Amino acid sequence: MSDFREFASRDALYEEAASRIASALTAAVSEHGKGHAALAGGSTPKPIYERMGRDGTVPWDKVVLTLTDERMAPPGDPASNEAMIRKALEGGPGENATLVPLFEETDGLPDQDIILLGMGTDGHFASLFPGAKELAEGLADKAPPVLKVVPDPLPAHAPFPRLSLSLPAILSAGEIIIAITGEEKRSVLDRAREDGPVEELPVRALLRSDHPNITFFWAP
Repeated sequence: MSDFREFASRDALYEEAASRIASALTAAVSEHGKGHAALAGGSTPKPIYERMGRDGTVPWDKVVLTLTDERMAPPGDPASNEAMIRKALEGGPGENATLVPLFEETDGLPDQDIILLGMGTDGHFASLFPGAKELAEGLADKAPPVLKVVPDPLPAHAPFPRLSLSLPAILSAGEIIIAITGEEKRSVLDRAREDGPVEELPVRALLRSDHPNITFFWAP
């Protein structure tokens, strides 16, 4: 079950998403001594991380960040989601968080307190793409926490295999936010609410989940 929040501007969406992540991490540190968040790559989330990383009320030295997915690009390649997140946090209190890369062989990946996802115009989230031969495995109830995915076709702007959190790993989080912008993605989300196979629009797996705390954030 999911909620939907509409914002008047992208800046308003960025501010609220940053605040929600910061609040979830602060609460987790207070309760458990550590805060865990998995963060999406792509262009939409970067302003969220820049705002989040400037929040001096978060005990960043007790926060562990990881990624929802990663392009298997050479070290330092601009296509790296890890590099983008590090750059977004640079210069603010948030750079004191521990950022753990996503590895294919992951034992003991902790449940995340909060996860931020994006959604593509093809309905993918994390790196669970329609048409990928690994999609069924990534959506399966007993999927491994992290799996290697090869989008088909490979996007021209980032022609790399990917690592992705699986659906069960994502649904184990305490809170999930999916941040999307623009009319095209709003149209995709509206279509995903209609009857149809999850394999056609993987985001349907989130829309149809019984997770109690999934929210879609949208701004024009």
